[in-house]
Amino acid sequence: MKNKYIKIYNVYRRYVKNHSKIILLMVSILTILTIATMYQPIIMAKLIDNIIGSKWQRVKVILIKFIIIYAIISILTNATEYVKKILVNKVTLNLRKDISSSILDLEVKEFESISKGEFITIMNNDIESISTFLIEKSVVILDLIEFIILGLVLFLLNYKLAIIILLNFPISLVVFKIFGEKLAYYDKEYKEIQDEYNNFNQECISGFNIINILQAQNTIKYKFNCIINKQYINSKKINKVNVKSNLLGELINGILYTILILVACYEIYNGRLTIGIFIAFNSYASTFSNSLFNITSINKDLQQITVSINRIEKIISDKANKSKCLDDEYPIFKHEILFKNVSFAYSREMPKILNNISFRLKNRCINGIIGENGIGKTTILKLLMKLYSDYEGEILFDNIELKKISKSKLYKKITYIPQDTFLFTATIKENLTLGNLKCDEKSIIHVCESLNIHNFIDELDKGYDTLIGTKGIQLSGGQKQKLTVARGLLRKSEVFLFDEITSSADSNSEENIIEVMKTLIKMNKTVIIVSHKEKILENCDNIIRLNNCLLKSKGVV
Repeated sequence: MKNKYIKIYNVYRRYVKNHSKIILLMVSILTILTIATMYQPIIMAKLIDNIIGSKWQRVKVILIKFIIIYAIISILTNATEYVKKILVNKVTLNLRKDISSSILDLEVKEFESISKGEFITIMNNDIESISTFLIEKSVVILDLIEFIILGLVLFLLNYKLAIIILLNFPISLVVFKIFGEKLAYYDKEYKEIQDEYNNFNQECISGFNIINILQAQNTIKYKFNCIINKQYINSKKINKVNVKSNLLGELINGILYTILILVACYEIYNGRLTIGIFIAFNSYASTFSNSLFNITSINKDLQQITVSINRIEKIISDKANKSKCLDDEYPIFKHEILFKNVSFAYSREMPKILNNISFRLKNRCINGIIGENGIGKTTILKLLMKLYSDYEGEILFDNIELKKISKSKLYKKITYIPQDTFLFTATIKENLTLGNLKCDEKSIIHVCESLNIHNFIDELDKGYDTLIGTKGIQLSGGQKQKLTVARGLLRKSEVFLFDEITSSADSNSEENIIEVMKTLIKMNKTVIIVSHKEKILENCDNIIRLNNCLLKSKGVV
């Protein structure tokens, strides 16, 4: 329980406290609003008592006061909601910025452990829930002050009626505690189902063509309906708890209010209470009950919001805990990369995909890695890119352990070209200069000319400003690969990793790839290619054959 409050306070301190001026403004408005709200029932009581007493001269004055107070309350209520909305939007914005940044900083294993659906739910539902809770409850102290003051006012007006109203306090606490825990459980279940729903939607969109080719529409529809039914059942459970909670609360309120009316009638009959004072008491009691609801419902809200905070906690990274790496100015990879007794498994439950392997990758030449499917060729490239660092043994860049080299330094030296090259929906120039905005147009053209892709781009209507991707022109696989290589050259990468890019390539595409690799070697770059095509391997200076054991085929191993 204590840990839960600490987590909420830490989030509050990080995202709300720095907006102290706006919070102060909101508290000031709410304070004036509370005073005006408290004053309104007194005017109403005087108005009614004077109407009953036919004191019309006083009624006119009191009526003017009532209209003024009503106008002030209306203006301040809207002003409060406006300021609250500003705060909620600011907190939501900052949370989204931090979480987006943290997602991009996640280690690959951490990223893969969270579904796309969960990311979507966190970025939308969880963030908005947390923001609203933090702002709404940041002024709960005013509810507490209002609760105490109104309690005293109620006792001054009529202590017998006040005792009846106060009986609602312990009962409400118990009701919210019981139902709050149930709602927290169902809310967690709801978010998990929402993750599954979002994730399945993403998969359906990504795999649209495959679904149609396999004629799997009925299977997908069935799965989709199953998820929707789970959502429906969960919503029914939440609805039932809310209905039970509300019914019980209303039943208790109804019984207490009936007792209140009976006692009030008795007091009015005996002349100890006027009708005007009773109406004022009733108005105060209503405001008192609202404050009571806000205070006692905190426990229920805390139960639910803790679920959201726990979910974002998995993502928000603590950069202070990142392991220290070598200074970025320290030179790496001038001679060779050495794998020394390296073993690796993707998880503890899975067998080792690499088991005590050792080999050497040479600088400024074409290194080919070949082997059967599933033997670990692509895994080697992933380790070289430091996507996974929990391997056994050593991976040395000129006697420097890879784990000691910072990602920022490593990624300046390495460019990865996968089989399915990914480019953003943006212009050709924006894709080429991604993460490297200092590039000038002359350098871009020179690099593209060296890769024989400049003429194709130049013939396009908008040249390098042509939009590519979902809303732009569609490029071939070879063109995408050349653009990725060009991007690496513009970043001054030294090592180019080609991952099975020839697996589905025709003879012309193979020739283009060989041409690109030879061009890179002329530029004194290093190429590491994973392939099973003999024509590609014929052009390799150093071949690493992966099998049940490591064998040398050609070059230095």
